[in-house]
Amino acid sequence: MDRCHRNSARTAGTARASRASRASHARCLAGAVTAALLLSACGGQVYEAEEWEGPGQNEQIGDVLLRYARLAAPPVDDEPIPAGTDVPLYLWLINEGQDEDALVSVRTDAAAEVIVVDAEGGLLEFPVPLPPEEDVQLGVDDMHLVVLGIEVPLRAGDTIPMTFVFRDAGELTTGVHAQVPLPQD
Repeated sequence: MDRCHRNSARTAGTARASRASRASHARCLAGAVTAALLLSACGGQVYEAEEWEGPGQNEQIGDVLLRYARLAAPPVDDEPIPAGTDVPLYLWLINEGQDEDALVSVRTDAAAEVIVVDAEGGLLEFPVPLPPEEDVQLGVDDMHLVVLGIEVPLRAGDTIPMTFVFRDAGELTTGVHAQVPLPQD
């Protein structure tokens, strides 16, 4: 066999091997995808942080989870909350640690001050205790925070940077969205 035919035979053999390798790789990949889909259907849904779509801002610092942080906002078709208004701030704080921590303060450059009030609006004082392995709900019908004298008009969807200061976990700065309250059943 001359050199030209040998190269052609070698090339044809390499092409057949390459096609077989690609087909084998494709079957393997298809099997892996099928297995992943089947396994994900078993045992319930797992949410990654990027996929979580709960209302409000969700963050973590140390053993403390900040969940569902949101500023109250008027319905989308209403006028914005005017500057100078006091705006409720709702969130859950979850201490996953073995030791008590506390929310010492909350601050923002977009308002005069952030305070803690009881369900009836009576003034409370920081710190807010965070018992170990428990959640503290600062919600609509509970103790919650109030942002005093917001400096800009606030519309649904606006974000205000806020810093949450914890005794042990440290400081966490994040954007908190103004969200229209969900309808109550």
